[in-house]
Amino acid sequence: MVVFDRKKNKTDVELFINCLMKNGKREKAYKLFVEALVFLSGLLKKKKLIESPFETLNKAIFKLKPNLKLCPYFFKKRRYYYPGLVSEFSSRGVAIRWLIKYSKYQRESSASKRLGREIFEVSCSKNFTGGYSMGKKRNFCRVLEIARSNLYKKMRGN
Repeated sequence: MVVFDRKKNKTDVELFINCLMKNGKREKAYKLFVEALVFLSGLLKKKKLIESPFETLNKAIFKLKPNLKLCPYFFKKRRYYYPGLVSEFSSRGVAIRWLIKYSKYQRESSASKRLGREIFEVSCSKNFTGGYSMGKKRNFCRVLEIARSNLYKKMRGN
């Protein structure tokens, strides 16, 4: 059973539920989130890991957080992008949205199991390997690297 302390994990839980929520159905989103945590605790017991589901969730969000974003600027009527810093709260929201969006590619029977499996795979991954949302972060880092190299080329005048 998952012990849920709303005051301790208020910002992450509320942000997660708000990202899960569709058409104002907060209770359904809350139920889905709790079922995902219960499934996640079962996975943790099966793999014999001594963590709470909230620690695993926080670890997954920390691994997925982007530090940079693409910021547009205009030069001679053309749009170029440069890497800019992301705030802490905004990066947590992006990581949660990636977790939710890419959990649908997991092969499980229900949405809560898919979400729990994605959180588990991301938290246990090493070097961009586990989970579909880690692949999204890997591709995002590639795009940032390309934008940075293009910016340096423009600044040098090549």
